[in-house]
Amino acid sequence: MSTITKYFIIGVSLVLFGCTSIVESQKPIPSDNATLEVKSSIIEPWPDNMLEFHKAMYFATMAMRPDLRQKYQPINLYNICSCIVDILQTMYTYEEYRKKFTGANSLAPAAQQEVYGISYKCSEEEVRLMQQQMLNPDVKDAI
Repeated sequence: MSTITKYFIIGVSLVLFGCTSIVESQKPIPSDNATLEVKSSIIEPWPDNMLEFHKAMYFATMAMRPDLRQKYQPINLYNICSCIVDILQTMYTYEEYRKKFTGANSLAPAAQQEVYGISYKCSEEEVRLMQQQMLNPDVKDAI
């Protein structure tokens, strides 16, 4: 047997047997809807005037940004702000919200990251609704 043939056989056997790895298959955990806990109800209603106040504050803050003013109409921007406050209302009582997200605590990176994540999801939903309205315009709004 020639040397080249030996090297070829050794190379092929290394590729076939040396490069394979044992992969354990993980069984998917069956999802049971009864075990999923979704927090969709309001813990404790916020005071009405404070609810609207915080929506207006988020709207004023976002309306000052030129990039957002170019991307959204005012009603769409208000819908995003309303969505943010509505989600925060389901997650925190008003006192918890004030302690975590207002005053000096509003500059905390964790608080900013949480509000950013919520606002991103709300803006995605609003963009989806805007696209749906463009595809299916209402006849009564036509000029």
